[in-house]
Amino acid sequence: MGGLTIATFEQQQPSGRARASFINAVTAEVTRLGNVHEAPWTAFTPVLVAAPTAPTLGTGATVTGRYRQAGSILHAEIHIVFGSSGVNAGSGSYVLLLPRPVAAGVRAVGSLFLSRSGGGTVQAGVCRVSAGQLELIAATARVTHAVPWAWAAGDTIAATIAYQPA
Repeated sequence: MGGLTIATFEQQQPSGRARASFINAVTAEVTRLGNVHEAPWTAFTPVLVAAPTAPTLGTGATVTGRYRQAGSILHAEIHIVFGSSGVNAGSGSYVLLLPRPVAAGVRAVGSLFLSRSGGGTVQAGVCRVSAGQLELIAATARVTHAVPWAWAAGDTIAATIAYQPA
């Protein structure tokens, strides 16, 4: 075959110090990738806002959030349950503040789950990064103080999103 030599995989491996260096580099990269995949969750307190009037979640409201970054992507989960008394839906379109600022030009879409107290009425929707905030979109329109319903005690908003932070 005119001087062509085919080497086996074993023959192509480095030896001596080069081999040790190669093994250390591969081990470090595998560890780094494992750490990215298993990044720990960090708790944060989500903020639900609306303009012109922010909602009051009421006494006993549950507001939880967590996020973790895997490589250049941040994954966030938000869960809000309106309290048992003192709830005021505010007025205007609802948005959620994100745990970290969004990188310039980033567009991202996530999932949204809405439910009425008692679980009798639920609605799926989407959330999207818009102007550095998380815009909430129900099945037919943006989520507001009155869409998809007038928010009251025990109602739930849950969202998940993955985006590139600044």
